[in-house]
Amino acid sequence: TEFFVPYDEDSSTLEELAPPVNEEWSEMGFGCFSGSTLVHRQGSAASEVAAAAEWVPLSKVQIGDLIEVDSSGTFEPIYAFGHYQPDAKGSFIELHFDANYRKLQITKEHLIWTPLHGAVPAGSLQVGDQVVLAAAGTTTITLIEQKITSKGIYAPFTTSGTLVLNHGLLASSYISLDPYTTTSRLIPRVYHHALAHFFTTPHRFWCSSTVTGCRNPTYNDDGINVWEVQLLFWIQQIAVVLLLCLVVVGVVFLFCVSRQSLSWKKL
Repeated sequence: TEFFVPYDEDSSTLEELAPPVNEEWSEMGFGCFSGSTLVHRQGSAASEVAAAAEWVPLSKVQIGDLIEVDSSGTFEPIYAFGHYQPDAKGSFIELHFDANYRKLQITKEHLIWTPLHGAVPAGSLQVGDQVVLAAAGTTTITLIEQKITSKGIYAPFTTSGTLVLNHGLLASSYISLDPYTTTSRLIPRVYHHALAHFFTTPHRFWCSSTVTGCRNPTYNDDGINVWEVQLLFWIQQIAVVLLLCLVVVGVVFLFCVSRQSLSWKKL
């Protein structure tokens, strides 16, 4: 397809300044969905004619297509793919749900929304756990099949960082950082979605501020967008710094609160 560009180490473009992918990352794979996963598409961002929304597999969408992202029926363009390998065979777990919701093929690292713990890695879910529906409410996992092989590996990114999949399941665009960055394990998983969304801000800004967007991204040999390789690299470098900053802010806040409390008691 026109927006898939093989990784070229001799290129001097901005996107290819990313560090090489860690071998362990390649062995684990990056979080994503299979090509049969459905998204609710409402035409392309470049189209001048509003199109009726329809459920289509990820194998049929491309950068610029408008897809549903939340419970309000908001549609946003796919500004990039974090992982894009349409012809590759991916390894997924397959989640089955009650109420006849379509089963979901997802990698263990990918984040999916739950009512009690926010966005959690799909691999941490168990039978009986609930996941959030975009239309409000939840659905319960009735079966989890391991090591399902399916064609196509896709990780679409939207401006809000969320996706509505398979007629109603609410998922994140991002992955848990645990398998890829040792320092991020110091940060609770509940913050991984927000942290990933923060670090992808430059990528979103770049794609929205250019005339053609990011319609011709660069992928490495593993089908991973090199912007996302940069993301993981920089999280590795500064996650501890961010954590220390949060601790300092927390300590200062508690100190100020305690002093204020003492001053009130004196009054």
